[in-house]
Amino acid sequence: MNSFWNNLPRPFFCLAPLADVTDAAFRRIIAKYSKWGGEEIIVALLGVNESGAKKKADQIRKSVERLSFNNLPDIQVTVSTGVSSFEAGNNFDEIINRADKALYQAKEGGRNKVISWTELSTEITKVKPW
Repeated sequence: MNSFWNNLPRPFFCLAPLADVTDAAFRRIIAKYSKWGGEEIIVALLGVNESGAKKKADQIRKSVERLSFNNLPDIQVTVSTGVSSFEAGNNFDEIINRADKALYQAKEGGRNKVISWTELSTEITKVKPW
């Protein structure tokens, strides 16, 4: 959830609809997810590569964007996502660090986006030194 919700008196009213969207998205995939940090949720998808995870994250992003709340009709919830995947030689901390960097880029790039580590690292290597 993007940071706007921290300013509301009851920021968690949207968690049940978000959980419903997430449950529906992962219905046919083995997934574990949990709150991670202040506003972040971590998701582990078994047997899904980075491209598949990015597609699933974008599906969730679009579903969340369409949510409406009868008691707050002018409020829109958005999701920014950073995606990374396990590669041989990576440890848990590296995977989380890569996802966190991609998430930061999604937020810096205007929010309501999904950025993968592969996209981010490709952009980094395109930048030429002075």
